[in-house]
Amino acid sequence: MKSVATRKFASDELVMICSASFKRCYEDIGVGYIYNTITRKEQYLDHNATALLKLIERWPKAIRSVLSELDLDHSSNNGGSEIPSTMALLEALEADGYILIGDSEIELNAKDPKFHYGVRRKEPTPTKSVKGYLPLTSAAGGFIELFKDHPRIISFQMEVTSKCNEKCIHCFHPPDWFEFNDLDTGLGLKVLDELRDEGTLAICFSGGEAFLHKEFDKLLYRARDNDLVISINTNATFISDYYIEVLKKVQPEEVQVSLYSMTPTEHDKITKVRGSHKRTMDGISRLMKADIRISISCPVMQGNKHCYKDVMRWGEQQGVQVRTDFMLFACTDFDQTNLSNRLSIEDVAGLIQDTLRYSSTYRNEVGKQESIVGPLDLVQKPLCGAGINTLSMDADGNSYFCPVFRPSVLGNLRNVRLQDVWHQSKPLLELRKIAWGDFPECVNCEAFNYCSMCFARNANESDGDHLKVNENCCEISFLNKRLVEEYRKNTGTNDHSSDTVSFKVTFKPSSESPFQTQA
Repeated sequence: MKSVATRKFASDELVMICSASFKRCYEDIGVGYIYNTITRKEQYLDHNATALLKLIERWPKAIRSVLSELDLDHSSNNGGSEIPSTMALLEALEADGYILIGDSEIELNAKDPKFHYGVRRKEPTPTKSVKGYLPLTSAAGGFIELFKDHPRIISFQMEVTSKCNEKCIHCFHPPDWFEFNDLDTGLGLKVLDELRDEGTLAICFSGGEAFLHKEFDKLLYRARDNDLVISINTNATFISDYYIEVLKKVQPEEVQVSLYSMTPTEHDKITKVRGSHKRTMDGISRLMKADIRISISCPVMQGNKHCYKDVMRWGEQQGVQVRTDFMLFACTDFDQTNLSNRLSIEDVAGLIQDTLRYSSTYRNEVGKQESIVGPLDLVQKPLCGAGINTLSMDADGNSYFCPVFRPSVLGNLRNVRLQDVWHQSKPLLELRKIAWGDFPECVNCEAFNYCSMCFARNANESDGDHLKVNENCCEISFLNKRLVEEYRKNTGTNDHSSDTVSFKVTFKPSSESPFQTQA
């Protein structure tokens, strides 16, 4: 492929969106968005660029046809500037890995990148400032910013079954939740169609154990047909040859697998199922051999605090993203029994110190936090995307703010349209009014930039009161602040680019999907 500086397009060349790229055109606010699930690059576009993006499809189209549909001004008064700027935008979108341009459909398909383990794919060379690109860099922050006044479902989590073959000691689902029922397939298909009609971008399938749903394949195929970015949360113990072929066809962004230790006995103690580690590792092996991208969810708790680093090192060796989190959620029925597995504050201190030592990503992230926002900026800023751009449902069709925040049912999607829940639910409308300004003790807190307070943690540890600030979050915030400041003072630097082992604590590295939900 020619370089960005010299690439010139002929009007008879063909253009097509990459199979791993997903676009949305939010014409009501004059913004477009495109995301590539392989590179995990994203770009927001202005109104004029969105008009171009809207015309690029998953099938080849002649560039001349696209230009014609745009009805560009060729007049001498305009100097014909619209054509060159449009071609420059096409050039940038190709260079950034979002679209394909070539002489034939065969050439386009040959250029279309696929995910492969063991291949160190060079990220597309970022383009310089291009007319049409908007300077929004964080998908989570960008969507919250864009849609705080225009709520839109960007990502949705669908629990397809309450069945689970494991009984994990830290699970946020209460024991009576596991009534062993599947989501009605017809209802699931209906909701997926309603998500398409709403312009939703991403769907996360979970459970229970998602692969226990008797017709999970139908839901996966419909999600792909509706052009949704697919992710799946699973323990990988039911990955069959059949589902390997299904996954190859639907091309999920990733399959997130729960793995708590590389030592079978330690993993099995957490799942409370003997032999679960072997079955999970067998599933992981199947997925990786098929070049289906996985990530690992490894929450850190009392049962694996001595061995979770082995999972991190294994992930590093395999080229697999490992996500960790030590801030367990209490059960959604407000029972806190599972929190007996939570790390002590002393254990958390050790984990943060390890993170500061080994993770340049973390150091760089917290190093930026002090300059992100000031108190005045926070007054109207939402705490998170719950009710702003995310929603979830369980296997009975009940809809909630998010999978872990369930103080009340927003509506049952068997009986009411998704659109009506999203736009008319009183609890949702009330939640959208809450901003950081409603927590003055937080906005003015000296540890605010290190805080990870959320509605779910507040509610689940205070009998449903999501406005009561979680004390554990506060404690962790001040601990994080102290240890980070001590590290900076002792080292005088935040940059250790040579480090090879990465740990995630409470932030989301830029390499992660903006739509993945930690389970």
